[in-house]
Amino acid sequence: MNKFLISKLIGEKSDISDQKIRKKLGIISGIVGIILNLLLFIAKLIVGILSSSIAATADAFNNLSDAGSSIITLLCFKISSSPADKDHPFGHGLIEYVSSLIVSVAIIITGLGFVKSSIEKIFNPENLEFDMISLIILASSVLLKLWMWRFNSLISKKIKSLTIQATANDSLSDATATLTVLIGFSISYFTKMYVDPYAGLIVSAFIILTNR
Repeated sequence: MNKFLISKLIGEKSDISDQKIRKKLGIISGIVGIILNLLLFIAKLIVGILSSSIAATADAFNNLSDAGSSIITLLCFKISSSPADKDHPFGHGLIEYVSSLIVSVAIIITGLGFVKSSIEKIFNPENLEFDMISLIILASSVLLKLWMWRFNSLISKKIKSLTIQATANDSLSDATATLTVLIGFSISYFTKMYVDPYAGLIVSAFIILTNR
């Protein structure tokens, strides 16, 4: 399905080596990332606030940082596709490497912040309040992130982009992180055990380790 979608977006007979096509796919990846990650951020933030879950809140802000990363990806492909000029005789392609580094650093900083918050929650626990709708939202988020991983992986292979490959890898780690939150919610929902801050630590570890 993703291959069909990509071919329709750029045209079935398009030359992938064409710089304009490469730019178009990069921009499409960025726009899709911005829209979907903002929607996931809002949904998970609502779940996190209503349930007082540090794990869900950490996961929400991870998606917000992903939206920021997608903005960088969008700008990267607009700038890197510019032709060489007097100040940049070899073109602007280097910005793609720089942007992938910026993406990783931003995500790691987010993860470190939630390590601190999760540890504080361990020593100052709060009652969790959530329902089956929260579980459904988290489960849907896992499926959506898996789709984004596949979508960006295909684009990355087509245009050989380190930035989009980093985005794809992050989507896969996000799916794993959200699955961890979902498992933590399920344990708390059915057993009343307080595992949320520990799930928050695991999510934070995923965020940091997959982007170091």
